[in-house]
Amino acid sequence: MARKRKTKPQPSYKPWLALLLAAVLVMQFGYLSGAIRVPQPASGAATRPAQSPTVAATPAATAQPMFGVEPKPNPSPPLQKPSSRALEETVLITPPSQDPPPEALEQPVQPSAPINRPTPNPQPQPLTEKKPPQPYSSHTGVVRRILVGEEKLVALTFDDGPWPDTPAVLEVLRQYGAKATFFWVGLHLQKRPEIAQQVVAEGHAIGNHTWSHRNTPMTPEEAGEEIERTAALIRHTTGLSTSLFRPPGGRLHNGLADYALQQGYTVVQWSVLSKDTEPLEALTIADNVLQGVQPGSIVLLHDGGGDRSKTVEALRIILPALQAQGYRFVTVPELLESNQAAIPKAPSN
Repeated sequence: MARKRKTKPQPSYKPWLALLLAAVLVMQFGYLSGAIRVPQPASGAATRPAQSPTVAATPAATAQPMFGVEPKPNPSPPLQKPSSRALEETVLITPPSQDPPPEALEQPVQPSAPINRPTPNPQPQPLTEKKPPQPYSSHTGVVRRILVGEEKLVALTFDDGPWPDTPAVLEVLRQYGAKATFFWVGLHLQKRPEIAQQVVAEGHAIGNHTWSHRNTPMTPEEAGEEIERTAALIRHTTGLSTSLFRPPGGRLHNGLADYALQQGYTVVQWSVLSKDTEPLEALTIADNVLQGVQPGSIVLLHDGGGDRSKTVEALRIILPALQAQGYRFVTVPELLESNQAAIPKAPSN
């Protein structure tokens, strides 16, 4: 007789399903009634940008609160740095390839020591004592007017030749029996040696006015080149040497006058300025001379460097007017020898 096979009883899942369903209902009821609270950010606290969906959530963010226990808020994670896009919207970013704006470089500088600035109206400096006059035979210095006592002597000087207008100047001087002194530029002498020879043949004196009429600061070597080159050409052209020198523009502090004085030249300035290099009429040029002349004056005129037709015309007024006042026209060497004395003085430049 066959035995019946005993079967084990199947476990029932119904009690477990009932418990799970009850737990779900309780949790929903708790959220709806406020028994379980979700932490909210404090009022006025900075909100953080929403996390990107591609970033995995942290375990603290996914943990479910325990049943019947109010969860504590997690500590705030560190704030993320704003993106470069956010910076560009609020901050002026200078691209690396560009220089910063000029105002970014202008920072006030605090000097370590006070800076001496010139005053608008500086006080005049006391004049240095003049050296006593020296005899012309041993005279070396700067002269602008000669002491001649009561004798009415005046020296007319002409700069920047030889020039195409020089023969016209010579003609007027010849007409009134006047002698003058011509200060030559080496470059001009090189181009017109025949005019230079005519000046010497008519008995006028000559002086050195540099090779290129440069008046900017220069070294002793450059100054020597300007003066010695012209002196050599004067000797070659006329067979004469001169101890008279006039710096271009009358500038005494650019190295030329210092070199000339060391070589024994007399630096000849002027006491009467005709202003014939300015666009003036002949009558105005003549008036500038006539108003300034006194015994022993040295007058600055020009026979070169430009159109000197107004100078020639002014000479036809100056010469007879001064002769009528008793003046006699002499060269600079004759003026120096007239009283064996000179006033060393440099005009302000």
